[in-house]
Amino acid sequence: MTQIKQRYTYGKNEKLKSTKLIDLLFKEGKSLQQYPIRFLWMKVDSESNLQASVAVSKRFFAKAVDRNKLKRHLREAWRLQKNIIETELLQKEMSIAGMIVFTGKVIKDHQLIAASLEKILLKLRQQIDEL
Repeated sequence: MTQIKQRYTYGKNEKLKSTKLIDLLFKEGKSLQQYPIRFLWMKVDSESNLQASVAVSKRFFAKAVDRNKLKRHLREAWRLQKNIIETELLQKEMSIAGMIVFTGKVIKDHQLIAASLEKILLKLRQQIDEL
């Protein structure tokens, strides 16, 4: 078995931008929850084995500054922790698309967001193992 090099990137091909796929994700995707994050995901056919996008509600964060700050925290946590499932997906030759949604009503610190995302990704890895 070859050693897979861990990359801490979040490049253009790893970003989920397709509105059709995002709509399908909200309609038919599976969901994992760990306060203050909800992660929607589904298996897809894609050239990139892992694509993700982030969302923060305008209802709870009216100021764009606050939404952008939370999105930066979510993207950074994703960039550092996506390796938890990326190696599993490469071994199974599988592709998934995901949406990270901030469900909290107040701004949380980066450590809580990162810890919540890590727990979600560990749950996701278990679900991928069962497929």
